Amino acid sequence: MPQLSPVNQRNIWIAWNPDIWICNVYVVSVQQITLQVKNKGGLKGYITIVYGLIWQELEQLHIGNVPWLLPGDFNIARFTNEKVGRRALNSLLISH
Repeated sequence: MPQLSPVNQRNIWIAWNPDIWICNVYVVSVQQITLQVKNKGGLKGYITIVYGLIWQELEQLHIGNVPWLLPGDFNIARFTNEKVGRRALNSLLISH
């Protein structure tokens, strides 16, 4: 049976198979959740699921020298032609 974890009733939900993974919440915020994970084979690491651009929060996580998976929706465009909507792109974040 998969485990489901809503994060403070926000936009991030996480599901895992407890027969394979042991997951413990490490850090939670409005835009990310970080889990400390371990599989039944002994592989250990962290998974941070991101919803929005939160570089400062990610820099403050002290993960250490272990595997770290960082999937998510970072809400950022790399090139100006990828941008849709009213808000202007920050020129420091665009590849030239």
